Amino acid sequence: PLGESEIDAQIIPLGEGQWDLESFVEVGHSFWPVPAYAQVWLGYRARFANNEKLSDPGGEYVYLAEAGIQPFSSLLLKTTLDGFFGRAVIQDRVVTGTKRKIMILQFGTAVRVGPIWPEVAIRLPLSGREFPKSPQYTFGFSTQIR
Repeated sequence: PLGESEIDAQIIPLGEGQWDLESFVEVGHSFWPVPAYAQVWLGYRARFANNEKLSDPGGEYVYLAEAGIQPFSSLLLKTTLDGFFGRAVIQDRVVTGTKRKIMILQFGTAVRVGPIWPEVAIRLPLSGREFPKSPQYTFGFSTQIR
């Protein structure tokens, strides 16, 4: 919401134009000496009304469960199930009996290259409603700062 975006039928917006606040509770566990871990996140995303577009997307409950294993010192494999669900809002009216939701299964791998861990993943939607649901490909990297 820090930038401006024209309302145009030919432009796909990056977001919906309102402010969101998120709060999470995260719990994780390392299974050391087995090089594996698991974590769970549960949260709520407060989505504020967009007064310019006269829309209120409604709040959403967010979840994530992830497990990973490091079979070799330079390889990490992980699987993630994440998503959200919330009320469906169409033209500023809550639609009874339907909810905006998505559930995504992600498979990812990271390989150490020196001090950097490049990571690639594919996110596969399992189910959803009122939200785009096509496969997504991700790339990122991490490193340790000492």
